[in-house]
Amino acid sequence: MKTNYLFPGTFSPPTYGHAALVSEAAQHLPHLTVVCSENPTKSASWFTPEEAVGLWQAYSLPRNVSITTLAAIRQEKLNPRSIVMVRGIRDESDVEAERGVMQYNREHFGITKFLYLHCAPEFADVSSSSARVAAEGLDFTTLAHLCSPLVVTKLLEHTLGIANLFLVVGKPGSGKSTLLTEFCSQYPEAVRITTDGFNHTLRPLLEAAFPGKELLAVAKDQEAALIAAIKEPWLALLREELLKCKGMSHVFVEAAYGLQPNKELFRLLGGKAIYVGCTTRRCTARNHKRGTPELLPFVPRIPGWAASKQIAQRHNLSLARVSTDTGLDQSIAQLEAILRR
Repeated sequence: MKTNYLFPGTFSPPTYGHAALVSEAAQHLPHLTVVCSENPTKSASWFTPEEAVGLWQAYSLPRNVSITTLAAIRQEKLNPRSIVMVRGIRDESDVEAERGVMQYNREHFGITKFLYLHCAPEFADVSSSSARVAAEGLDFTTLAHLCSPLVVTKLLEHTLGIANLFLVVGKPGSGKSTLLTEFCSQYPEAVRITTDGFNHTLRPLLEAAFPGKELLAVAKDQEAALIAAIKEPWLALLREELLKCKGMSHVFVEAAYGLQPNKELFRLLGGKAIYVGCTTRRCTARNHKRGTPELLPFVPRIPGWAASKQIAQRHNLSLARVSTDTGLDQSIAQLEAILRR
């Protein structure tokens, strides 16, 4: 009789801790099935089992792992004696709780075999409930520690009650601002949050942190120190802007450097990114035309389309592209198509 190794849970949402446990178990088992279910003893989940299955796609899992729902497993009518339930233990409180889990599954499903794995210490504080709490508080830094970027996106969209949360990236002069300004003027449900304004708001803070220094020079030569000084107040401004968004809005957070390796804003804000780009020649010409040639030294730091695709693949991001080489109307049509996906 074939042994069926099942890892059940509500996974609302799945976290890095869950993913690490699944990867560890998969190293020792021929196959592992993650089973997304509803727990009648817990309060209402944020995501249905079917939605949880989708969220699991945000993690890179071994090939011998499959994701399904409890309803689908029930349809297979597995022999209870063939099932080994895989579980994770974080601390002593989990050990006590698992006594009830074992008893419940014996009495209701006839499952008598259990395999327990101890979670790595770095995941001791990682749980679905802590992720939901962080999302409710728009605690971006904690969310980045707990969940993959695309799961962060779903948590923030759920908390804010919005339809979509996009990170819009691209080099200076690529046409991001022009595109989003026009798009939002045509679609009342679209909201643009431009982070360029944050820099103006925080200028007094930065001038105090770097007295007597030209801020563009600081950004160019002391980027790490600048990020450290600006991160928390910058995130506070982002939090304020997001809280203003109305229900079922399509929110576009414009941040040219969102995929930049030493910033990785997608970890904090989520993994749905839109790359807005044009040819390097056109980008350079636009910066000269609009009187911002001082931004040209920053252009090489911001990933282009090829590099952005590699970053998206490495971090399981959702990445779409809008070209501004063919005119504004065509660019808007491309953005409309992204919303219809």
